[in-house]
Amino acid sequence: MNVLENYYEQHEEPTKSCLLALRAIILSQDKDIAAAWKYGMPFFCYKGKMFCYLWVHKKYK
Repeated sequence: MNVLENYYEQHEEPTKSCLLALRAIILSQDKDIAAAWKYGMPFFCYKGKMFCYLWVHKKYK
């Protein structure tokens, strides 16, 4: 399991499902969008430029 997969798996439901759904929606928008691991969180890059990241607040989830 890579770092990105581990990030999603470590969360409890329903946060896990929401993150996975957001990931699928973002990646389905364009073939040039790629998932990456930067700064300890999942980022999404469009043609090599960072444009979006997913983050969960530690206290409020």
